[in-house]
Amino acid sequence: MLNRFSIMQLTLISSVSLLSLLVLLVGKNVFNNFTQYANAERDIKYVTLLDAMEKVAHQHAVERGLSAGYLGNPSAQNKKKVDEQRVIADQSIETLKSVSNTLLKNDKSVHKWLPYIFEVEKNKRQIRSEIDRQNGTNAFDYYSKLNQVALNTAGRIQSYVSDRTLSSDLSIAFLIAQSKERLGQIRGKVNGVLAKKAMSNTVKGDIGYFRTQLKMSLHQLETALEGTQLDNIQDFLTDPAAIEFNRILDQLENQQPLDFQTLPSSAQWFSSATQRITQLKSKLDNVWAETIHDSQQNKADIAFESIIIFSLFIVVLTVIALVNLHLIRSLRSELSKLTTILKRVAEEGDLTLDMRLNTRDELGQISESIYNTIFAFKDLMVGLAKSVEVGTHLGEKMHTAASNVNEDAQKTQEMASSIAVAIEEMATTSQEIAKLAQETLDASDQLNSESAQLLADNQKNLETMQTLSNSMNDVDVMAASMEKQVSEINTILDSIRSVAEQTNLLALNAAIEAARAGEHGRGFAVVADEVRGLANNSKQSSEQISTLLISLFEISQNVVQSIRDNTRLTQNTMTEVEETRQVSLRVNEHSSHVEKLTMSVATAASQQSEVANDISQNTAAVLEAANHELDTSKALNTLFKDMKLNSDTLQRTMDVFKIDKN
Repeated sequence: MLNRFSIMQLTLISSVSLLSLLVLLVGKNVFNNFTQYANAERDIKYVTLLDAMEKVAHQHAVERGLSAGYLGNPSAQNKKKVDEQRVIADQSIETLKSVSNTLLKNDKSVHKWLPYIFEVEKNKRQIRSEIDRQNGTNAFDYYSKLNQVALNTAGRIQSYVSDRTLSSDLSIAFLIAQSKERLGQIRGKVNGVLAKKAMSNTVKGDIGYFRTQLKMSLHQLETALEGTQLDNIQDFLTDPAAIEFNRILDQLENQQPLDFQTLPSSAQWFSSATQRITQLKSKLDNVWAETIHDSQQNKADIAFESIIIFSLFIVVLTVIALVNLHLIRSLRSELSKLTTILKRVAEEGDLTLDMRLNTRDELGQISESIYNTIFAFKDLMVGLAKSVEVGTHLGEKMHTAASNVNEDAQKTQEMASSIAVAIEEMATTSQEIAKLAQETLDASDQLNSESAQLLADNQKNLETMQTLSNSMNDVDVMAASMEKQVSEINTILDSIRSVAEQTNLLALNAAIEAARAGEHGRGFAVVADEVRGLANNSKQSSEQISTLLISLFEISQNVVQSIRDNTRLTQNTMTEVEETRQVSLRVNEHSSHVEKLTMSVATAASQQSEVANDISQNTAAVLEAANHELDTSKALNTLFKDMKLNSDTLQRTMDVFKIDKN
């Protein structure tokens, strides 16, 4: 089916399909982002509403605590604090109404939960009047109910938040709010007990219930939190104030009877409990601030993502449009150019046209391949034309050569007779050469015998001279050894002379000492004189030996020099004998070579005589071959005429194509 369409049509169809798919995907993504953006805006409104509801619970919890303090200590200052807090609590109700009537005016799912809060809030004026009259019987239960209704309603509305992260943050916030509410309830109940210094079983049960609810909320909070937030909550639960707080509650629940002397006063308790609630409120405010920031950031991220996607869509759409426009234009232009050139080649047979396109795309590669194909065909045509031309030229030359062969055949017949006569003369000459070669061979044998005798004599002389040279070398070595021994004897004599001189000196010293000793040293003086005499004799003997050794050394030097001169003469003689032997060897080699050449000449002469007979026999065959060559040349003339006709036909076919631009 696709074969019906052209490349241009297929390109256009693929481009439109791609753009349609891109628009569909981007449209779906934009719709999803728009939905997420609307959900993010609605989540922000829900977070604002939930924050207002938490503020309602918090401000009325504060009012409950201040009212309890006023009931316990009805001073003007406490009354002023209660009145100021009532204004703040009323403002929180008005803020809740304003948020629900403006931001979520048309959200029916929200408005079905809020009326119950406002209905409970209507009884607040009556409760306040009772408190003003110092009647707090219903105050604690009313404020606890109002706060619980506000927190429970907030928990219902929290389920409408679509973002999971925000929903998780809100869950943590309301767990903290529930914990704070339980702390407020415990503060109020314990404050009443400490003020009255009495506790009924009902109050004790309420404190136990509130404490159990507080532990449950804090446990859930520890499970939900992680990281720094978890560390902060754990620090809050394990600091000294928490330990003291739990100690007081344990004492109230377990001690029977209660020892109020070990318990703090109501004012001290109210202050410390309020401080605990304030710490928890600070953590709650941090969670609310982080939740509001996350909701705003989520909305900003969705908006930024939408802008980026739309911008990328515009850029990609522009790039695709430009690329396809360029593709369509280039395809149309390049295909048209290529088609026109190929049409001219087909119609005019012009192989000199350059159909290569100046592009690097697939059409450019196709045009390059077509050009290479036509260029190869052009080379084939050029080669074929040259082959035809060369064939024609060769045919003419071969025709001429055939004529020459015909003439040469006749000449060959004439020359065959002359060759026969020459062969007979060559046979006679070969016999004479064989005779002379035999005489030369005999003379060469005589020369070989004499040369071998000369070599044997030279070898004997060389061995004798070698023995003499070895003896001279031994004498030279012994003379050198004697020279070394004479030198060593001189060294020993020097030592003897030195010892004799020292002995003479010692004997002289001994004689002097003997003279000093007088009569007692006379015998020692005689011995000293004898020693001096022996020392002088030793010195004279060593000098005589040294003189003889010097004479012996000079004589040995002369002998060594004579031996060395004889050794050099012997070596020179050996060199000359060796040269004579080498000359004899070369004479022997030349004689052997002459003998071999002579034998070769004799053999060649014999073979030449035999070859002459063979040539004589083949001369008749040459004449017959010349006649056959003449017949073959006539057949070649006929073949060359047929080749010329074929070349002319092929040339007319090639003339249809233009292979040269000129």
